[in-house]
Amino acid sequence: MQRRQILRYAAYVTGAAITAPFAGAFLTACARDEVQQAANDQQRYFFAEKDFSFLQSFLDTLLPTTDSPSATEVGVADMIDATVGLIYSPKQQSEFKNRFSALRTWMKEQSDMAGAFAKLEKENTGASTEVTEAYRDLKQQAITFYLATEPVATEFLNYLPVPGPYQGCIPVSEVDHKAWAL
Repeated sequence: MQRRQILRYAAYVTGAAITAPFAGAFLTACARDEVQQAANDQQRYFFAEKDFSFLQSFLDTLLPTTDSPSATEVGVADMIDATVGLIYSPKQQSEFKNRFSALRTWMKEQSDMAGAFAKLEKENTGASTEVTEAYRDLKQQAITFYLATEPVATEFLNYLPVPGPYQGCIPVSEVDHKAWAL
């Protein structure tokens, strides 16, 4: 088996084929910087204000404030808006908008958002394919962007800045009597 085949299979298994529209933002430093800067400037690139408000409530239900900040507190909604508006092709934007509208309509029909989330996690939800796809896409993007934000990555996850300082000769006792794996 060739290296390219192994990489292709690994991409399918990890779902990279599904996340291709926004994976480029993470793989291309310039595009990521552009999206990050766009998210920070509070300008809307894709969502109307009403849709953006729904997105924020959706994200805060999915990732609420606990001992860590909520999704909107760290700018996940702005990142999704910038990604869809700046990176998605017009065709992808149209598909996303249709699925998002279907999700929003379906959610409004439900009695509460948390209960709707529970329904969408089940196999037979009674919701259309558009609704379940939109839910899974938004959930996946929200979690990816949330974990990639600086406050979450540095304050709530194990964070080791790379490259770190060079320490050529240190006692093993300073690293819990364990050698570093290479």
